[in-house]
Amino acid sequence: MTYEIVSITLIELPKFGKITVAGNPVGCQANLNGDNLIPLPYTFPSVPAGLHTITVSKTGYKSYINQEVVVKSDEKTSLQVTLIPNYERKQLVVTTYPPDSDIMVDGVYRGATMTGIPLIIGPLNDGAHTVLARLSGYQDSTATIKTRQDLSTNLELTMVSITAAPKSAGLRINTIPSGANVLLSGIWVGEVPEKGYLTLNDVPPNRFKVLLNLTGYQDHYEWIFPGEEEIITIEQKLIQKN
Repeated sequence: MTYEIVSITLIELPKFGKITVAGNPVGCQANLNGDNLIPLPYTFPSVPAGLHTITVSKTGYKSYINQEVVVKSDEKTSLQVTLIPNYERKQLVVTTYPPDSDIMVDGVYRGATMTGIPLIIGPLNDGAHTVLARLSGYQDSTATIKTRQDLSTNLELTMVSITAAPKSAGLRINTIPSGANVLLSGIWVGEVPEKGYLTLNDVPPNRFKVLLNLTGYQDHYEWIFPGEEEIITIEQKLIQKN
């Protein structure tokens, strides 16, 4: 009996998400990756997963440009943009959640955020600046931003409660062949199924050593460093023992 070997290459379907943009003052317009301007608020549908550029503008105001808008598959990315009038020397807009946070820029106190009212800071020299937000009962939050006198730079900071537990990460593992045992820092956590992935949720953000073990194949080791809410995928072809 003769068998014919058929090789099939699977092509991953494109992944898409959404970007919702709201602007202040009324009458702002936005474009995605240099396309046509669209009045705000607006939700850009079916945006390919990855990095994109959003520009928000209005006559008489400094434009807002963000070249690092991250879109994830089947998720919505939201932007709340405040533009600054051209005649204003201010150029940095800071919002915190929750509000009432003290804001320091390059070590200098600049004021506090308020509910529904962003803190507008300036003038600042063009270039990089360190922003620190401080609120009693919450961890300090820091960010590095770049400002330009002709642009409106927006920064949103989410304060994390001192007592809040870190948000879990996730791990997806697939091996060829399937059936490998998976150990996480020496603890057995499951076996790779015949189809799909072994999916681990509620993985604490930490440093882990992953061991993939299957009879007749060489062990595979690797280190992972998942951050909060990060999903790490491992796809590994195992090597047969000699």
